[in-house]
This record gives sequence, C-alpha cells and structure tokens, in this order.
Amino acid sequence: MVDRVLKDWTGYAANYTDDGVLAISPTIAHTGREGMAEFVAAGLGQYAGTHHVSTNHAISVDGDHALLPHRGAHP
Repeated sequence: MVDRVLKDWTGYAANYTDDGVLAISPTIAHTGREGMAEFVAAGLGQYAGTHHVSTNHAISVDGDHALLPHRGAHP
C-alpha cells in the first residue's frame, strides 16, 4: 500500500521479491524489485490519489512460485 501523502514508492517495491513481476498489461510490465519504485512512480506519481478495489482472488501456488491473475480490464 502506498501512503497517499508520502507516496512511498520504495515501500511499495519492498512488497515484491527480487524476481517479482508487476504486469499491468501484456505490453506494460516490470520484473524485479530493483527499479520497481521508479516504474510505479512514473505511472502513479502524476495522480493526487487513486483507489482500487480487488476481491475474490484465486492464487495458484506451485512450489515457491505463486500466480495471481488479474481478472479486470486487461485480458
């Protein structure tokens, strides 16, 4: 979670593993914690605030790999 006043992008990036992937769409993604703060700030930093609701997650786990597919606007 990012504080709406402080915009703690480094704290946001800390939620990811070193090889974690943030996939916004098939063509917009970032892999790894390094550079994640800058990637997220470039997209969200322009807004005074955002609000997202995400429910009913179906997480697939296979060994040490977990996948949470997004079932929203992007296929």
